Amino acid sequence: MLPKVKYLLVLAIALTFGFQQPNPSGYDTNAKIKAVFIYNFTKYFEWPNNKKTGNFIIYIVGKNDNLINELNLLAKRKK
Repeated sequence: MLPKVKYLLVLAIALTFGFQQPNPSGYDTNAKIKAVFIYNFTKYFEWPNNKKTGNFIIYIVGKNDNLINELNLLAKRKK
């Protein structure tokens, strides 16, 4: 079961970051959509009871400040 989860996670991340388009306005809609997708994707994980404590850390590969800012806003709001 774990290899399937890893495969789906890699696929989701690849699809999410593979289709970036420039946005002429100052608001990055793609970053918002990606952040919500990644944040909601984490809700489908089931952790053992002894691992449910602590923080869940999401690593972003590459430099995407807008995405990081959106994820930080979601993390602060959802606590």
